[in-house]
Amino acid sequence: MGYTCVDGEMVIVPGEAEVVRKIFNLYLKVLSFGQIKTYLESMDIKTVTGNEHWDSSTIQKMLQNEKYKGDTKLQKTYTEDFMTGKKVKNTGQRHSYYVSNSHPAIVSDEIFDKVQEEMVKRSRLIYKEDGTVESKGKRYSGKYLLGNILECGYCGSSYRRRTERGKIV
Repeated sequence: MGYTCVDGEMVIVPGEAEVVRKIFNLYLKVLSFGQIKTYLESMDIKTVTGNEHWDSSTIQKMLQNEKYKGDTKLQKTYTEDFMTGKKVKNTGQRHSYYVSNSHPAIVSDEIFDKVQEEMVKRSRLIYKEDGTVESKGKRYSGKYLLGNILECGYCGSSYRRRTERGKIV
């Protein structure tokens, strides 16, 4: 979404590019993938294939796609068996190449990098100074202003908003 090919060159499609920029900006305004999906559907914004319904995983993949900042990563996948044509995700089996400024960017490097930082922040993983990775075991939620800020000193889980007998606690 956001690009088309004209004479072998990637060219920005203005209407689709606005949708891509909107998705990046909504994520930086602390909306979740599901909330962005709901917003796009409520505004009657269709997917690149003309579908009225968006998928949260599609939005997540769009936010992670380096093409929107004008770069290209080559050999993300490779053909494992040329006889069957089966493609496999490249997780280090083959060399991959990163090409900067390969085509016009839809979002700036700064916005793209902020989104990547926010995705790490919202993930369940903690990257420690010694290089190890540990799961937090709790989910980030940006729905409420003080969500996930207060933690129990005994068990470490975060306090959360709940409704009990009609009252918010």
